[in-house]
Amino acid sequence: MVPPNSVGDPSTLVDDVVIDGKVLTGQDDPTAREMGRQLARLLTTSSK
Repeated sequence: MVPPNSVGDPSTLVDDVVIDGKVLTGQDDPTAREMGRQLARLLTTSSK
């Protein structure tokens, strides 16, 4: 578990998504869009 605002810049949502193997963790609800972007990136790169 990652403590709130402990990763990167606390003023952005971009670094609030942590990827550890097959587990994606978002800090809070506002990070859902960034988590979707990261998931899409992972799925498009893993299919190549």
